[in-house]
Amino acid sequence: MLFHASDEGFRFTAEELVSVVGALEIEVIVAKDGQTVDGDSALWRHMWGVRYLDYLLDHVVSRFGEEELRGFAADERRPVS
Repeated sequence: MLFHASDEGFRFTAEELVSVVGALEIEVIVAKDGQTVDGDSALWRHMWGVRYLDYLLDHVVSRFGEEELRGFAADERRPVS
Protein backbone atom coordinates (compact mmCIF):
# COMPACT_ATOMS: atom_id res chain seq x y z
CA MET A 1 0.00 0.00 0.00
CA LEU A 2 2.81 2.41 0.85
CA PHE A 3 4.59 1.58 -2.40
CA HIS A 4 1.56 2.27 -4.57
CA ALA A 5 0.64 5.41 -2.64
CA SER A 6 4.19 6.66 -3.13
CA ASP A 7 3.90 6.03 -6.88
CA GLU A 8 0.83 8.28 -6.88
CA GLY A 9 2.70 11.06 -5.06
CA PHE A 10 1.43 10.40 -1.53
CA ARG A 11 4.18 10.26 1.04
CA PHE A 12 3.53 8.84 4.50
CA THR A 13 5.15 6.33 6.80
CA ALA A 14 3.85 2.95 7.90
CA GLU A 15 3.42 4.41 11.38
CA GLU A 16 1.28 7.25 10.05
CA LEU A 17 -0.83 4.80 8.05
CA VAL A 18 -1.37 2.53 11.05
CA SER A 19 -2.23 5.50 13.25
CA VAL A 20 -4.95 6.81 10.91
CA VAL A 21 -6.37 3.41 9.94
CA GLY A 22 -6.40 2.28 13.56
CA ALA A 23 -8.24 5.42 14.65
CA LEU A 24 -10.82 4.93 11.90
CA GLU A 25 -11.33 1.27 12.83
CA ILE A 26 -11.75 2.09 16.52
CA GLU A 27 -14.22 4.85 15.66
CA VAL A 28 -16.28 2.42 13.55
CA ILE A 29 -16.32 -0.23 16.27
CA VAL A 30 -16.99 1.99 19.27
CA ALA A 31 -18.90 5.03 17.99
CA LYS A 32 -20.71 3.71 14.94
CA ASP A 33 -21.34 0.06 15.88
CA GLY A 34 -21.56 0.57 19.65
CA GLN A 35 -19.32 -2.41 20.35
CA THR A 36 -16.22 -3.03 22.37
CA VAL A 37 -12.87 -3.47 20.68
CA ASP A 38 -12.14 -7.16 21.03
CA GLY A 39 -12.09 -10.32 18.99
CA ASP A 40 -15.88 -10.30 18.69
CA SER A 41 -16.14 -6.88 17.03
CA ALA A 42 -18.20 -7.26 13.86
CA LEU A 43 -15.81 -5.15 11.80
CA TRP A 44 -13.06 -7.77 11.91
CA ARG A 45 -15.20 -10.34 10.10
CA HIS A 46 -15.19 -8.14 7.00
CA MET A 47 -11.44 -8.30 6.49
CA TRP A 48 -11.25 -12.06 5.94
CA GLY A 49 -10.91 -13.18 2.34
CA VAL A 50 -10.63 -9.71 0.80
CA ARG A 51 -7.77 -7.45 -0.11
CA TYR A 52 -6.84 -5.06 2.68
CA LEU A 53 -7.53 -1.97 0.58
CA ASP A 54 -10.99 -3.30 -0.33
CA TYR A 55 -11.71 -3.92 3.36
CA LEU A 56 -10.60 -0.39 4.25
CA LEU A 57 -12.65 1.27 1.54
CA ASP A 58 -15.77 -0.90 1.72
CA HIS A 59 -16.07 -1.42 5.47
CA VAL A 60 -14.16 1.36 7.19
CA VAL A 61 -13.85 4.54 5.11
CA SER A 62 -17.33 4.15 3.62
CA ARG A 63 -18.80 4.49 7.12
CA PHE A 64 -17.69 8.12 7.36
CA GLY A 65 -18.97 11.28 5.75
CA GLU A 66 -16.70 13.71 3.98
CA GLU A 67 -16.52 16.10 6.94
CA GLU A 68 -15.67 13.29 9.35
CA LEU A 69 -12.80 12.17 7.14
CA ARG A 70 -11.51 15.71 6.83
CA GLY A 71 -11.42 15.87 10.62
CA PHE A 72 -9.28 12.76 10.78
CA ALA A 73 -7.02 14.04 8.02
CA ALA A 74 -6.53 17.32 9.88
CA ASP A 75 -5.93 15.38 13.12
CA GLU A 76 -8.78 17.35 14.71
CA ARG A 77 -10.64 14.23 15.71
CA ARG A 78 -9.43 11.69 18.20
CA PRO A 79 -10.65 8.12 18.37
CA VAL A 80 -13.17 7.25 21.02
CA SER A 81 -11.42 5.66 23.98
